Order: sequence, then C-alpha cells, then structure tokens
Amino acid sequence: MIHMSAQFSTTTVQNILDTYFKQVGKLLYIIATVLGFIVGVAQFVQRSWVENDINSKIADVCYRVLMLVNSASHKLALVIEEN
Repeated sequence: MIHMSAQFSTTTVQNILDTYFKQVGKLLYIIATVLGFIVGVAQFVQRSWVENDINSKIADVCYRVLMLVNSASHKLALVIEEN
C-alpha cells in the first residue's frame, strides 16, 4: 500500500513538473517575441534617425528657437529701457 502511494505521488509530481515546464516554455516564448519586437522597432527608429539626419534638424530647431528668444528679449529690454 505504501509503495502504491509513493508511485502515485511520483506520477503527480511529474505531471506538475511537466505542466510547470510547459508554462515556463510558453512564458519564455512570449518574452522572446516581445524582445524581438522591441529590437526590431529600435533598429527601425535608429536607422530612420540616422538616415534623416534628425540630430541636425533638432539642432536647427533649437538654434531658431533660441534666436527667437534672444530677439524677443532684446526687444523687451529696449521697451523696458524706454519706460
């Protein structure tokens, strides 16, 4: 009777482990898929960024905004000095 119970327990543990490993395998597959998607999007963004020379475009926009702020501040300073 004890031997039969031990075998049942071993079979039950084996079934639990099989289920566990199947679930872990599914989880790893999902993680690998998500990571592959992230890498693909990152490569696309990086390639687009370099090919379209976004750094110089951002620098140009920043320069224009700062020149606008500089011009506005000079005009504001002249108005304040007049009063």
